[in-house]
Amino acid sequence: MWSCCRKKELKNYYRLKIIYDKNIKWVNIKKKDFIDAAAYKIKLKGIRTVYFKPLKSISGKVYSKDINNINIDDTIYKISQNINYYIKDNDNYKLAKKAF
Repeated sequence: MWSCCRKKELKNYYRLKIIYDKNIKWVNIKKKDFIDAAAYKIKLKGIRTVYFKPLKSISGKVYSKDINNINIDDTIYKISQNINYYIKDNDNYKLAKKAF
């Protein structure tokens, strides 16, 4: 998963500054393919974007969390061990720890 923290609008595309793990990269997405979101699933081939999909973003107050579930605003979400989760702090994203 890639988190987007900044975008620039150009004539035919958007240029996104994306963060993955501790790496930062700029990618170009055609305007016709772009959907604004906080995070994306992106597959790159060299510098070319071959797959781009916005991911679901959930915000709210965390009431509880255990190894399998998280309660955000009284809705329980199952935590997958195969997905990275990020916490937004102002305009920065940091990798959330899955275990206590």
